[in-house]
Amino acid sequence: MHRCPSLGSCLPTLTRKRALLATSLIWFAGGCGPGAATPMPEPPSLIDPTLLGPPSPVTPQVVTVGIYDIEGGPGAAPANATVRVTNLDTSGPTYSTTTSADGHFVVSVAVDYGNELRFEWQIGDKRSTPTDVLFLQEGMSGFHLQPSPRFECVKLTPGFVLDFATTSADTLTLQIENQCASELTLGTTTLRRGLPDFVLPTATPGAYPPGNVASITVSHVAAGTGPVEDTLFVPLSQGGSTIRYPVTLSAAP
Repeated sequence: MHRCPSLGSCLPTLTRKRALLATSLIWFAGGCGPGAATPMPEPPSLIDPTLLGPPSPVTPQVVTVGIYDIEGGPGAAPANATVRVTNLDTSGPTYSTTTSADGHFVVSVAVDYGNELRFEWQIGDKRSTPTDVLFLQEGMSGFHLQPSPRFECVKLTPGFVLDFATTSADTLTLQIENQCASELTLGTTTLRRGLPDFVLPTATPGAYPPGNVASITVSHVAAGTGPVEDTLFVPLSQGGSTIRYPVTLSAAP
């Protein structure tokens, strides 16, 4: 599990796609300037990580080993939204619950200390930006959530989600811009679940200097008949530290 105390913390109806087994590629190109800031939409575009934690007050209950209740306080998410929680360190299912009128929720999640959790909300076809946190031990049996570390000088475009369900394209590209003062190294990408619906880049990872952009093109191949979701893990190293960047891959038939 990555740790990097010196880094800033960071804080998501189509026709059937044609089967495409095009080779995915990764290349390094000249950098471009950062894009203009996008105003925060209403309701909030992500789950507020400062409002996540153990239920309060904690009531006596039968303890299930490895299962924890996590509470989102009022305002953590929009009213009557579906909150989805993915344990990025397992290949298990996504856990979900529905928020109350004030955005409050409690969700039960299978998780171990040190795991990284991804929180998202969804209302119809609208999906929030992911909120990623580390599940860390506090005391003998308690826990607290800490925003996942991110390099403040790295920019992902379009962000932490590649959503094939919103486009007719069979390939989507993730751009990683190095806005750091030193070289950034890209490691080997992997999938959380290893679904055959997504084809990963096959080119050799490498390093690129400040101002350059790495482009990772992922292909979607309709291997089933229903919606699918996986997570692309992109390891980035800079200044002797490595951070795993999780990018949600989502597609519909």
